Amino acid sequence: MASGFECARIANIAFPKTQFAQPSAIDDASTIVTPTPTIDFAPSGTDEYVILGGRLLEDYDGGGTKLRFLFLSSATSGSARWVASWRRMAAGTSPAASFTWSTNEQAVTVATHGSANTWVLVEIPFTHGTQMNNTVAGEEYQIRVHRDQDHADDGLAVDARIGSDTFAILEV
Repeated sequence: MASGFECARIANIAFPKTQFAQPSAIDDASTIVTPTPTIDFAPSGTDEYVILGGRLLEDYDGGGTKLRFLFLSSATSGSARWVASWRRMAAGTSPAASFTWSTNEQAVTVATHGSANTWVLVEIPFTHGTQMNNTVAGEEYQIRVHRDQDHADDGLAVDARIGSDTFAILEV
């Protein structure tokens, strides 16, 4: 599979039992209001999470991946710090087993657009192997995403929203 192509299918978006980001929507200004589904991460003092689940495609060649999505904020300046980590969900592994998400966390800090509520592209890269929790072609996975709003690099005092239908996993 060539660089830049989708190498995984995202089958579901789930929310943890605690510290979850809020499903939300932004209405457009057209005559027939069409909401854009979003996931709302508040500047609450507590990190909030969303979990993506899916399968790495059979033709993934092991070159690493990047999680791509769009976010927006009502702020016209400042940055949001986004963090993601993989969990392998293959045969022979247990979802109940002890697992530490932070062992393979990858983070990026992305500036808001100069205009309020304008989409900004976020890409979080993962090398093949440990950063992807050793997930290989054909295996299921979970990716936990959160806004690290209490990190020094996150300067937004307002919500940041991810477009819930903008997630993609690309081969690097």
